Amino acid sequence: MKYFVLFVFVLSVLFGGFASEALAQNTFSLRGKVIEKSSNKPIGFATVVLKEINKWGVTNVKGEFHISKIEKGTYTMLVSCLGYKAVEREIVITKDLLDFIVGMEVQSLGLAEVTVTAKQSKEEITSSYDISSTAIEHAQLSNISGIMALLPGGQTRSDNLSSSGGYRITLRGDQSEADDPDYGTAIEIDGIRLSSNANFGGLKGVDPRIISPENIEKVEVVTGIPSVEHGDLTSGMVKIITKQGVMPFTAKVSSSPRQKQVSLSKGVKLGKNAGVLNFSYDYTKATKNIASPYTSYTRNAFTLRHKKIFFSDTDTSKPLTLSSTIAGNIGGYDTKADPDQFKDTYEKKKAFNIRGGIDLAWQVNSKLISQLNFAANINYTDNKKEEYDSFSSASGKLAFHGTKEGYYVAEPYKVGEVLSPIQLLKRGYWYQTEYTDSKPLNYSLKLKMQKNISKNKITSKFKLGADFTGSGNEGKGEYYGNRAYTPTWREHRYSDDPYLNNFAVYAEESFKYRFNKEQSLQITGGLRNNYTFVKDSKYGNVNALSPRFKLKHTIINNADNKFLKELSWYAGWGKSVKLPSFGTLYTVPSYRQRLAFVPGSLADGTTYYAYHIQPMEVLKNESLKWQKNRKLEIGVQGKIKGIRFSLVYFNSLATDIYFSKKVYSPYTHYITNTDQLGGVSIPYPNRAYTISSEGTVTIHDKTGVLPNKILDKEAKETFKSASYADNGSPVKRQGIEWVLDLGKIKPIHTSLRIDGKYYYYKYVNKKMTQKSLGDQLMTDRRKYRYIGYYYGGNKSANGKETHRLSANATLITHIPKLRLVVSLRVEGTFINSSQNLSEMPSGDRSFTIDDVGQTLASNSNGDIYSGDKFVAMYPLYYTTFDDMNTKIPFREKYLWAYENDKALFNDLSKMVVTSNRDYYFKKRAYTPYFSSNINVSKEIGEHFKLTFYANNFLNNMAKVKRNDNNVESTLLNSKLITPFYYGMSLKIKL
Repeated sequence: MKYFVLFVFVLSVLFGGFASEALAQNTFSLRGKVIEKSSNKPIGFATVVLKEINKWGVTNVKGEFHISKIEKGTYTMLVSCLGYKAVEREIVITKDLLDFIVGMEVQSLGLAEVTVTAKQSKEEITSSYDISSTAIEHAQLSNISGIMALLPGGQTRSDNLSSSGGYRITLRGDQSEADDPDYGTAIEIDGIRLSSNANFGGLKGVDPRIISPENIEKVEVVTGIPSVEHGDLTSGMVKIITKQGVMPFTAKVSSSPRQKQVSLSKGVKLGKNAGVLNFSYDYTKATKNIASPYTSYTRNAFTLRHKKIFFSDTDTSKPLTLSSTIAGNIGGYDTKADPDQFKDTYEKKKAFNIRGGIDLAWQVNSKLISQLNFAANINYTDNKKEEYDSFSSASGKLAFHGTKEGYYVAEPYKVGEVLSPIQLLKRGYWYQTEYTDSKPLNYSLKLKMQKNISKNKITSKFKLGADFTGSGNEGKGEYYGNRAYTPTWREHRYSDDPYLNNFAVYAEESFKYRFNKEQSLQITGGLRNNYTFVKDSKYGNVNALSPRFKLKHTIINNADNKFLKELSWYAGWGKSVKLPSFGTLYTVPSYRQRLAFVPGSLADGTTYYAYHIQPMEVLKNESLKWQKNRKLEIGVQGKIKGIRFSLVYFNSLATDIYFSKKVYSPYTHYITNTDQLGGVSIPYPNRAYTISSEGTVTIHDKTGVLPNKILDKEAKETFKSASYADNGSPVKRQGIEWVLDLGKIKPIHTSLRIDGKYYYYKYVNKKMTQKSLGDQLMTDRRKYRYIGYYYGGNKSANGKETHRLSANATLITHIPKLRLVVSLRVEGTFINSSQNLSEMPSGDRSFTIDDVGQTLASNSNGDIYSGDKFVAMYPLYYTTFDDMNTKIPFREKYLWAYENDKALFNDLSKMVVTSNRDYYFKKRAYTPYFSSNINVSKEIGEHFKLTFYANNFLNNMAKVKRNDNNVESTLLNSKLITPFYYGMSLKIKL
């Protein structure tokens, strides 16, 4: 691989020197003007790009642009501007072009072509889809995660914001899968990465509800292999671009049974040379239940963007674009007291986000550098959670706060004092407020140099860059309001954990050779090196390489052909790395408290409680590797007459997935039994108790007459655990995605699009897992003294396999004269199956048993996947409290004990894991099911636009059957399809 990278670098340098000399000898200029077709008025702030060499210019207030130092050749010119339909045309440069005129049409439903579906990007040589603002408006999305329904084979899900925050964006995967693909999905908005790396708890992706879809100009979804410019991802990437440019004041009001929304936006030109300023605001309130609208999610999303062009005069042609952004959200989840429930409790969770950044793009046009980019941004989130709940106790409760190992006695809380290691809560009824304060902070600095060259039939684009990112959490962690009633809790401030920093460098060469006007070959290769360091941590420094390689062969590209107009194929291979979350790096400490002595109520009515507190050891795995994903894809796309098609096969392998593991070691603590109190001569009213650091209980005579009495203690042998982050087993995925766009039937203004996806997932846990049975007792009444070693975990299944086949048919009727678009979409799921697995390289991990209470293999030796037998699983080995180094083969010892030692057999039986139903391992598959959606968009004049949607408008309540248990159930509330839901909006432009 290192030789490949060296070759790419040398190739780029050679081409750079060769082409730079040629540029200096013979180059030309392109000058022109961009105007609005209908009125001939100039359009300012339009971007003009020559795509092959990525040279660009920006129109001034007179609509004029200038691009210099263009080599002789044929180029594709792309002109784009907010509010206008992009113009793409081929131009031939053989001399200076000084009076080039480009006419643009105002973006509206009155145009001949309007796209309301995801469109495969022609610019990328991997699976990538562009979703326009028109498509987002037509779909009436309030949660940006709804874009997944627009991808091939995508299915509509509930769009209500008050639904579970689990509706995160997951590309080519499912949220519930072993490697957490939503965590590996990168989301960027205006170049600012929204990261969940600094979150504690489980591995979860970014909650997309903080993003307002109302101000989005375009979304690019990369499901294939992204450029090496983008790191810290494994599943894919979503790049969101908000609106920037001059635009009229726009107001939009949306309503649905459970959701209300108001949004405002405006883009203004600030004087002659001060640039353009865009402002947007979106207020959305969603309630969870119409009958009881007290549980709600509120979003107040805002965006403020400024763009200014320096050196944009027509003489220098070296424009410098400065874009700055301040955006965020104020809101969150809230459950107010419902008066019908007669409760005063509530739960609140902030969704406060503030992000900002600057982006500099300079068209240098020098011999060595074509363009320089610099970006700096910061993203801060406050996810503080507040729970106010009621509690009661008739006999008093204990709350444990000690963090050091030892024996402690419960004490009542005294105002103004710190919490005691064991606190005795008062009897009665009280309210308590629990806070979980999480404040993730992420920042980044990025620098990129590009060199673009075009010479005869060859085009070269080379980029070299570096970025520095950091993630931390400034939150207080968990804490409580009323200290007198603080439950079991130990302080752990998230802000005490060090920041995770990553420095990356990358190089990428994109080389294109044009055989002729129709045929070309494009090859892109690059390498990214991540260098991660965690200050004051045992994890130290981690290097991770991400090579990526893509190619595309265009066989035919000729719109004049009567039959086959376009045909190309592409392939790609690449690796990517996902940094760990703080929940992986920094396990929050946990504790065990074990009873040491409770003599009962004392003479004054209080109770003496003595406990042993033991911190659970938290280990740092110095050999922890960062999670990786290897991707492979092969695709073909083309156009036959008016029919456009694409087909892609993808295959991915996630390795070193983040995985939590426990290990156990012997541990001894002491307990004093109350039956020893019977022989104590000290009168009951005069007794006082103390416990030493070694667990020895002493009875004192308050009067001082009788000597102290030391009680005998009993040793309790058990295990203590230590948890740490480890790397799990690989996750396999593969599938096929297809799109067939049959084009428009002009007499009826209707087109048909068919898209679908077949998806396969398999995960088998191959890691050895230790398991303790805790405080369970053995036959001799001692605490359980064995540790089981299970292959693939201590659950009945150690893996899962799923198959899914979904397809959608969308009829789109677009009548430009009426400015009307109506789409009818039928979503079908033809295969939805999953199967629990129990696999091991050699031998049987699991076996059938005759009944749920049995632990010996069935005489029939049946198939665990048949679905008519209960299944059991043994640990491979076990160790004893007295000898943790000797692993005893479990099966052999168990079968011997069955014949020779019933007590041992009964004790070992506790480690046998059995399935809870006889069809647990049978393949679960649903019969096919369908859902239908309708969307309508209608423009009224130049200023008004109405949109209506109804998801599952037929309210399908048909029955589906599961083949594993032969049970039929209705689709109503099944979560297999989205429930019937509707809404409408009115948009006004002034």
